[in-house]
Amino acid sequence: MTYRSKAGGTLLHAEDGAAWFTVAVFRHQVAVHWSLGGLPALRRMRAPAPASAAPAWTTLRFYFAGNTMRGVFLDAAGHEDLGLTASLDTRAWQRLVTTGTLHLGGIPRPAPTTTPAMSLVLVYSPLARSPPYRPTFAVPCLLAG
Repeated sequence: MTYRSKAGGTLLHAEDGAAWFTVAVFRHQVAVHWSLGGLPALRRMRAPAPASAAPAWTTLRFYFAGNTMRGVFLDAAGHEDLGLTASLDTRAWQRLVTTGTLHLGGIPRPAPTTTPAMSLVLVYSPLARSPPYRPTFAVPCLLAG
């Protein structure tokens, strides 16, 4: 995975039902967040600082074997710099990326709801002069949204 970013964001997101795996970047920090049937997990790794202020291309590589995930950064010469090691169900990860939905470079926004929101407006009786003021009746109102 090779990226260049000024502001950061999601590089990869895979999802299939309740299982998901996300790689995101913010400045020089990469966050790998997942849930593959158990509790969600999060690991972070710090990218090497760029030589200039301009956004530099950064290359990440992940290895999945023996229920372990390794994340490394590659330099221009191809040398690996280990960023993280974590326990992960590699079979569940493989199933996720082969049968799930993959999003590269972001996550799509959810579709807007088609049903309007419902609100309840309470109308108070002018005869209720002392607390607790009790509603006389309720009027349902539809809110545009």
